[in-house]
Amino acid sequence: MSDPARVITVRTRSQPDVDCCIELLREVYAAADTYPSIWPDRPEYWLTPSGFIEAWVALDEVTVVAHVALARIAQPADVLIAACGSEAHMAEVARLFIHPDFRGRGLTEKLLAAAVNRANAVGLIPVIEVNARRARAIRVYERNGWRHIGSRPADWVAPSGERPVLRYFLGPSEK
Repeated sequence: MSDPARVITVRTRSQPDVDCCIELLREVYAAADTYPSIWPDRPEYWLTPSGFIEAWVALDEVTVVAHVALARIAQPADVLIAACGSEAHMAEVARLFIHPDFRGRGLTEKLLAAAVNRANAVGLIPVIEVNARRARAIRVYERNGWRHIGSRPADWVAPSGERPVLRYFLGPSEK
């Protein structure tokens, strides 16, 4: 278990961090989360989505314990286009995951703030999609000023055979 008194730092992800992020992602996936819903064939590419802008990691001294990325959206959902005008105006906060032992320590808020601030700095509206079954994540987003703007079934099918419902959120202004 982590020591809650230790200082966690957030910084821009560097290339040497990618292997650590993959190992962290394996731990998160193996936990009860099963995030991502479908394990990627190439996690190193999944961590850097198409339209990649920037990514951040949270470190417990030198160990990567959390990750988030910001990317332009290639094919946004209609509900996002209706809210933002076009994909040219939005950036998706994606690939957000935290080691189970480090949850509840404000890391989600710190990572969201980094992504929101960067999106706003380049004139983009931060957006996020989340599986409707991830109630805890939804509560965190809403508590941090994210506004639910609509839902729709996913374009993909989970390993369970279900087609999850995705909820879409607009981010706040700078944090």
